Amino acid sequence: MSAIEGIVVVVIARDASPQDVEKVQSVSPEQLEVVPLWRSLRPDTARYFPETHIKRFERPDVWMPDLPKEELDRVLREAQVAFCGGVHPSDLLSRMPNVQWAHFSMAGLSSIQHSQFWRSKIDVTTSRGYTGARSIAEMAVFGGMMIAKSFQVAVRQTDVQHYDGKAFPPAKLAQGKTMGVIGLGGIGTNVAKLATGIGMRVVGSRRSTTKRGPDSEGVVDEVFPPSELKEMLSACDFVVVCAPATPETIGMFTAEVFSEVKPGSIFINVARGEIVDESAMIAALETGRLAGAYLDVFQGSEEGEKPPAALMALPNVVITPHIAVRADVPQAFSLDLFCQSLRKFLNGEQIDNLVDWDRGY
Repeated sequence: MSAIEGIVVVVIARDASPQDVEKVQSVSPEQLEVVPLWRSLRPDTARYFPETHIKRFERPDVWMPDLPKEELDRVLREAQVAFCGGVHPSDLLSRMPNVQWAHFSMAGLSSIQHSQFWRSKIDVTTSRGYTGARSIAEMAVFGGMMIAKSFQVAVRQTDVQHYDGKAFPPAKLAQGKTMGVIGLGGIGTNVAKLATGIGMRVVGSRRSTTKRGPDSEGVVDEVFPPSELKEMLSACDFVVVCAPATPETIGMFTAEVFSEVKPGSIFINVARGEIVDESAMIAALETGRLAGAYLDVFQGSEEGEKPPAALMALPNVVITPHIAVRADVPQAFSLDLFCQSLRKFLNGEQIDNLVDWDRGY
């Protein structure tokens, strides 16, 4: 590949601040024309997504001007690079005939199956391993500890100003217990490190692993292939789902799989709700097969839907509205990754995190 010559038009089809635009422009000030299009594309985006869902990706403290339609069409027509988020007009790719590469700020792409970018012929990259991995991992481990220590009971008692020590079951000691991590990408690796730090044995499953044994990458104590998921789960006191939603993982936690988990284990999902059969999970929670669950996602959470009433009613479940990525310090390094890859693109070098559509990430 040779270096790109001439002016390169980069469109930002996600909410971005003037500082974000300036950071992208600084990659090559003389060569780049960087155009933020979130506001300009918002009316078209609203044709495909409900307002509540769009607002999940919008920053109310940021305002960028709209472009006249003629200018918007011109920019899209000339764009060679696109930086996108979770929501955008589904027909956006067809409006950019010259685009060569699209980068997405998310780690996984299951939310863009509506889009023309899905399985497209252009280069598509994600922010896998760069988007809030540490923050999500901390929430996963904390959520599991919350259930283990029955903090949900304390929260309910505090809320109604009632104090009853007899309502607390014996707390689980994390030290010496086994944490199972499904998916050892950026989030899963951080979960493993945190769990190891508090004295837990950590095992994990990795898609590329074909044989159970010591982890050659040194992330966990033992690694399992996906084909031995049930064997792994039978030994885990805590199970954390960190895998992307792909054809291989959607619906992987069935009633049969839940029947194999270690009795009294704690289930944690910070990945995608579609990976889990919710009816089967609820049954496992009701029967005590699972001692409890922390869920930052559930089926429909990507679209801004509410959890099912049957799930919300369970006393051994804690649910957060898909906020595990949030933190008081910047954790979404997708912009940094995009700028790094943009330099490579301009220099004709191979960019990072190219999507393999057969595996789904």
